[in-house]
Parts: sequence; structure tokens; C-alpha cells
Amino acid sequence: MGLVITSMIMVAVTAIMTSVARGWNDQRVTQSTQLQANQVYARVQRILSAAKYVVSPANNHSSSSDILFWANDYNADGAVEAGELGLIELDTTTNTLYYYSSSSQTGAASTQMSWSTLQSLTAAQLKGWSYMQKTALGGPGNSGNANALQVTGAQFYVTGLSSTTQLPIVEFTLGFKKNGQYVTLYNCTTMRSPTTQPN
Repeated sequence: MGLVITSMIMVAVTAIMTSVARGWNDQRVTQSTQLQANQVYARVQRILSAAKYVVSPANNHSSSSDILFWANDYNADGAVEAGELGLIELDTTTNTLYYYSSSSQTGAASTQMSWSTLQSLTAAQLKGWSYMQKTALGGPGNSGNANALQVTGAQFYVTGLSSTTQLPIVEFTLGFKKNGQYVTLYNCTTMRSPTTQPN
């Protein structure tokens, strides 16, 4: 009788300990996912908050999983050059968020672009320029590591592009997944000057 009671107690203790260990592990995985997601989020926030102006989300929609913007006026001439543009794009085949930016301010990269040309520019065209560098902001890339942080979603929404009295506002949402844990982060960023469309 004593052995039966002892066995029952041991089974109960084992179940409790297993549950506690699983909870600790889940909490560790959640914290790891949140920490890595925050790092990606901070990179996107830093890039967008430093941008001069939003050209448009991809395909000229107000909302898109890509965003094309005037990253900086490097030569301070008030005009947009091809090499001053930037693009953030989600690659859904690898669940990776990429940033495309120029590696040079000379030659073709310094070519001025009219506003009408910018409005018709597509993400595919910008990525095809030889001087554009591709940097992973977050995601497993081509590693194929199932346990790596995946960027499962990105949404950029822009308002105030046509306003002459307020700066454009970019709202963005990023979704992440790691080891079955999901994290969604949201932020709103106001662009810097100018208050009107660039030349």
C-alpha cells in the first residue's frame, strides 16, 4: 500500500516538474523571439525615421509590404538622385526583410530623378540597379534554419504624401515567428523635412 501511494506521489511530482520545465522553456523561447524581433524592429525604425521623404509604397499604393523612400540628400541639393533612394522589402520565399541602398554616389547613382519618374519607379527596377546593395534586416535568409527568426509579415501604410502642411507619416507592422512563437510589432514614424515634395 505504501509503495502504491509513493508511486502515485512520484507520478504527480514528475508531472508537475515536467509542466514547470515546459513553462520555463516556453518563456525562454518567447523572450528570445521578442528580443530578436525588437532588434529587427529597431533597425527598420532607425532607417525610416532618418529618411527624408517617402516616394511611395511599392506599386504606388498607400499600403504595401514594401516601401520606397528618399533615404538622404547626400549632396544637399534638394533634388533626388538615384543613389539616394532606399527600399525595404519582405522576401516571402525566405521570410527575410531586406534593405536596398546605394553603395556609391558617383556615376549613375548621382543621376537626378524627376518626381514623375519616381512615382512610376518600381521595386524591381530599383533592385536591378548595379550599385544597390542588399542587406538583411532580419530573417533566416537562405540558411534554411527552421529555428531561426522568420519575418512572416510586413505592412507599411503612408499618409500625408500630398499634404503641403504636414510631414508624411509611415505606420508599419512587422510579424515574426520562431519555434512556433509569434510576435507582432507596430510603430508610427514621421518623416523629416521637406514639408513639400522634393524637386
